[in-house]
Amino acid sequence: MARRTKTSVPRDPYWEIVQSLMPDITYCYEQYQEKKPVLLFDMQENRIYVYPYLEFKNDLSARSQGILQEQYAQAMTDDKIVVFVRDNDAKKLVSYSVGRGEGNGHLRTRMTYKSLSLILMTKRILLTIVPDSKECND
Repeated sequence: MARRTKTSVPRDPYWEIVQSLMPDITYCYEQYQEKKPVLLFDMQENRIYVYPYLEFKNDLSARSQGILQEQYAQAMTDDKIVVFVRDNDAKKLVSYSVGRGEGNGHLRTRMTYKSLSLILMTKRILLTIVPDSKECND
C-alpha cells in the first residue's frame, strides 16, 4: 500500500495582508459603495486607494482587463469587493474578491500593469486611507 505524504499549502502573504485590513477595506468601500469601486492597497505606501472600476481596468493590460472584467462581474453578483494588493518591490499585483466584513472565501488572480508606476498618476482617486488611522483624503 502506498503511503500518502502530506504536502503543505504555500502561505499567501498578500491574502494575510488583506485579512488584516478587512475593517479598513470595508470602511473604504462603504464610503463609495454606490459607485461599486475597486480598492488597491499599496504595500510600500501603506495606503488603500479607492478607484472607479472602469478607470482602473483601462490601465491594465488587455489580458488583465479580461480577467478583471470576469472577476468584477462575479464579485458584484456575489456582493463582494475586488481588492488589489500592489507590491512594487516584488513587482506583483494580485487581486482578491472578498465579502464585506469577512476574511475568508477569496479568489486570487494575478494581473499585469502596462506600467507599474502609471496607476497613481493617471487615475482619479475617490478616497485614500492609511490603515488603522482612518486618515482619509477625498
